[in-house]
Amino acid sequence: MNSYGIRFLGHNIPRVLSANFSSIFGFRIQNTLNDALYFQSHASFYDTVINEKVFKINVFLNGDFLINALVLNDCIRSGQSATLFFPFQTNGEGECRLQIIVAGKNATMSTDHGDTLLDWVVQIRKNFSGFNLQRQFKYGLFKFLYSELPIQLKRLQFRFLKAKYYLFYHGNSSKRTILKQLKDINRQLAFMEKQVRKLKVASLPCYVGIDTTSRCNLSCKSCFRNYVDIDFNIKPDMSDNTVNQLIKELFPTAYTVNLSTIGEPLLSRHMEKVLNACIEYQVSLSLTTNGTLLKEDDFLEKLASVLHHIEISFDSSSPELFEKLRSGASYNRILQNVKNLGKIRHTLPDTKFNL
Repeated sequence: MNSYGIRFLGHNIPRVLSANFSSIFGFRIQNTLNDALYFQSHASFYDTVINEKVFKINVFLNGDFLINALVLNDCIRSGQSATLFFPFQTNGEGECRLQIIVAGKNATMSTDHGDTLLDWVVQIRKNFSGFNLQRQFKYGLFKFLYSELPIQLKRLQFRFLKAKYYLFYHGNSSKRTILKQLKDINRQLAFMEKQVRKLKVASLPCYVGIDTTSRCNLSCKSCFRNYVDIDFNIKPDMSDNTVNQLIKELFPTAYTVNLSTIGEPLLSRHMEKVLNACIEYQVSLSLTTNGTLLKEDDFLEKLASVLHHIEISFDSSSPELFEKLRSGASYNRILQNVKNLGKIRHTLPDTKFNL
C-alpha cells in the first residue's frame, strides 16, 4: 500500500531476458480508496479539464523515463482493478532496472518523486533461450486472462451492438441508447487494442479528422498557404459520396469530429450535412475558424448544440494591425460574431463547449 491508495497486484515481467528482445509487459493495480482516482495519460489540446486531483503512473528504465502508462478513461473507480501495459525492448547485455512509480500530475520525470509500485531488476543475457515451462505458463496465463480474453470478449460485444444498431433498433430513444453503448464499447476496445499494440484491430476510430473543403476566404500574412506551390482555393470540396460514406461508416463510433486542417471549415458546402450528422449520431464537433462566417443566429444555435471546442483565430487587439495581418477580415464584424456565439454559449447548460 502507498500514500496514493493504489495496491500493486502483480505483473508479467521476467527476471531474465535475451538480448534484442521486445514485448509488451503488463501490470495490475487496484484503487483501495473510497473515491475515484484520476490520471493524466491522454494529453490533448481538446481535453476537458478535470477538477479532481490527478495522478500519473510512469515507467522508468535505469532511472530514465520510459513511458507514461495509459489508464482507460483516465480513471479508476473505488475498489476497481486495472491492467496497464507498456512496451519494452532490451539493448545489449547486463542488468537493467525497471521501476513503476505513481506521482502527482506536476511531479518531475524523476524516480525521486512519487511512490514506487514496482522495483524490478532484469538480467539481459546474449545466449539466453528464454524457455522455462513454469515461467512460460505463468506469463502466458497473465497475457490470456488480462489481454487476449478481455479483447476477444470486447470484440464480441462490439459486433453484437453494431449489428443491433443497424438491424434491430426501434424508435429514436432506443437508437440513441444503443448508439451510446456502441460508442462506449468501441472506445474500450480501441484502448485495449492500442495498449497491447494490436497490428490488426477490430475497433473503429473514436476521433475523426476530416477536411471537407480546402478553400479559405482570407489571405492571412502568417498562413502556410502563402508559402506552398498549391492553390487550395481551386481544389474542389469533398464529394457528396465520400462525405456520405464517412458519416455512415465512422460517425456511429466517433466521439469527436474535427473539421480543421487546411481550409476554412465553415465555407464547406457540406457544413449543414455534417451538423445534422453530429446531431443524429451524437458526435461532438471541434473546429478552428477565422470567424467571418459565424453570422446567422439559427446557424449559431445549431452549431452550438454539437460543439465541443471552437477556436476563433484572432491575431491582434488592434483593429488596424488585425486587418493588416488578416487580409479580407473585419475586426469589428468578427468580434461581434464571437460575442453572438458567446451569448448563445451562456444560455447552454453544463457542459458548455470550449471557446
